[in-house]
Amino acid sequence: MSGKDIIQKVKPYMEIFNKQLLDEPVKSIILPELPSQTQELFSTIIINEHAAEISSRIDRKNTIYSLNNIPYVFQLILRSSRDGFDPKIFWKICHGHSNTGTILKVADTDEILGGFNPLEWNKTDG
Repeated sequence: MSGKDIIQKVKPYMEIFNKQLLDEPVKSIILPELPSQTQELFSTIIINEHAAEISSRIDRKNTIYSLNNIPYVFQLILRSSRDGFDPKIFWKICHGHSNTGTILKVADTDEILGGFNPLEWNKTDG
């Protein structure tokens, strides 16, 4: 799948993202350090090894955390197969949450895509 194909698949969801977030790189990431732990993941897409790698990327580490030393707790907020997924559902569930990751699997492939938002999702009427 080419980059252009991926953009076409992601494009319908771009209205969800704040233009400022897309245009300006995040200069710092503020996350709480949590006690070392091994956790059972709830995901049908990622496994604990992915969580270790994602945590390492959030912290901009050159090495991947060990499975016994993942410093973050991953909590499921929205699952499209359970909750549905359109902008209204997204905002109803995600409004007010910060330090969130988005993980998705490209249909009919083994490709996993994702991103991290350290900012609070804020949908205000108006």
